[in-house]
Amino acid sequence: MKASLRVFHKSIFETYHQLGFVLRISLLWLLCSIPIVTIGFATIGLLYSIEKKQKGEDDFHNFFIGMKRYQKPTLLLTVLYAVIMIPGGVYFSILFSLNNIWAISFSFALLYLMFSVQFMMMYMVSLMVKQNLLDVKLIIIRSFRLFIENVSFTLNLSIYILLITILSLLVPILLLVWAGLLGFIAYYSLLYLLAKYESRPYEADLEVSWRGAWKPWKAY
Repeated sequence: MKASLRVFHKSIFETYHQLGFVLRISLLWLLCSIPIVTIGFATIGLLYSIEKKQKGEDDFHNFFIGMKRYQKPTLLLTVLYAVIMIPGGVYFSILFSLNNIWAISFSFALLYLMFSVQFMMMYMVSLMVKQNLLDVKLIIIRSFRLFIENVSFTLNLSIYILLITILSLLVPILLLVWAGLLGFIAYYSLLYLLAKYESRPYEADLEVSWRGAWKPWKAY
């Protein structure tokens, strides 16, 4: 729980510290997600922008470059996600409505599977950008390993994501930075986990200092 809290804290700090950048990519994400089916592509664009920004490359066009570069694997993963989640949601509703203990038990097992897929998706899109992966099979295998070997970390992080989402719905102005904040959470959570397996190329600096950071527009 401590590790997920550090990742969450670091993500909040970076969101505030890079407020102008976060506002820009969050608004781009919202605009590009309007057709709904393009959410996956918009998410890739957002994460690619964050990856480049952390390397000192702040370019407005990075958002669209990322969407184009990972177009094929994003499309395949979006279709796979829809094939699993849409029928899964329908079957869950049907099974849960039946007055049968076995049907209800199976519905909860199905719900767990759907949540697992949702958690894995966070790692899939992050891995795609971080490791420049285009092989969908490899993306799925690596994200599954990250999820299955770090279930506690992932579940704790999902609670923070849920809380920040609820808060953003209650205070709508926070929706202007919601996508960017979640992007930083995905970025730092992946960086933290990869550092556990191979520390040298993936150094996760989660240290935070709020001293002198109350004016984010003066940070850069």
